[in-house]
Amino acid sequence: MSLIFLLLLQITCIAKADVVITLPTQNSYVGERPEVKGNANSGNVWVIVHPKGTDGYWVQPTVNIENHAWNVIIYIGRSGSIDNGKHFEILAISDPKEIISEGDVLSGWPDAKDTSKVIEVIRR
Repeated sequence: MSLIFLLLLQITCIAKADVVITLPTQNSYVGERPEVKGNANSGNVWVIVHPKGTDGYWVQPTVNIENHAWNVIIYIGRSGSIDNGKHFEILAISDPKEIISEGDVLSGWPDAKDTSKVIEVIRR
């Protein structure tokens, strides 16, 4: 194979990542109920939030998907100002290998067909 073909193949694979978080961005400050947006090439997308320094991985509300674009309003920490300034990780997954539901608290990131990059945010 030619080098150009291999480079084009690699670029195509990167461009077609199956689950991507587009909002919020890495290290951004977010409120208690931020909107998370992204794209997915397959259905059944879930968003998971992990408060750094804890053992809990929180399954968020059901994601709305339309034409491969998705969005959801999530929870970042507890009500009030107690978690202001704390760091949280956000991960989007598609087609988890085990059944998960909104409000589940997991002991780690769930196994899934596809996952986004982990995005870290700070609660303001």
